[in-house]
Amino acid sequence: MSYVKEIIQNILEEKEVKKEEVIYYTFLVARENHEYYAISIDYINEVCETDINSLLKIPLVEDYILGIINIRGEIIPVISMNKILNLPFSEKSIKYVLVVEHSFKIGIAVEEVKDLYQISSKNLKPIYHSKETKISNIIPYEFDIEENKVSNVIDVFTLYESDFLK
Repeated sequence: MSYVKEIIQNILEEKEVKKEEVIYYTFLVARENHEYYAISIDYINEVCETDINSLLKIPLVEDYILGIINIRGEIIPVISMNKILNLPFSEKSIKYVLVVEHSFKIGIAVEEVKDLYQISSKNLKPIYHSKETKISNIIPYEFDIEENKVSNVIDVFTLYESDFLK
C-alpha cells in the first residue's frame, strides 16, 4: 500500500504549480508621430537614415505603402504603421526606415529610433481589442518604456501574414 501512496504523492508533486519561466525579448523601439512601436531584433535587418524624398512613390497602391527605396541595389517597399492603424501621419517627419525581414524585406518608416529594450515576458501587457479587425492581431502586446509612455509590439509574423503585405 505504501508503494501506491508514493506514486500518488509523486503525481501530486508534479502537478504543483511550477515557477513561471521568465523569457526575455530584445526590441528596437522607434517612434512614428506620437506612437511608439517595438520590433524584435530577430527581424531587424538594418536601420537606414532617410527622408520622404528618398522614397519613390508608386501610383494606385494603398496609402499605407509610402513607396519604395533603393538600399544598396535592393528595392524595398516602405510602409507606415500609423497609416495601417488609421492614426495621424506626417510625411515630413520621416527620418528613418527600419528594414525588417521575415519572408522578404520591407521598410517601416519612422521619425525616431529610440533605443533597444530588453523586456521580460512578465512585463508584456496583452492588448484586448473590442472587436476583431484585420489589424487587431498585428499589435498583440504593449510595454512601458517611460512614465506615461508605452510601446506597441508589432508581431512581425502576423504583419507578414496580413492582407497588408500580400
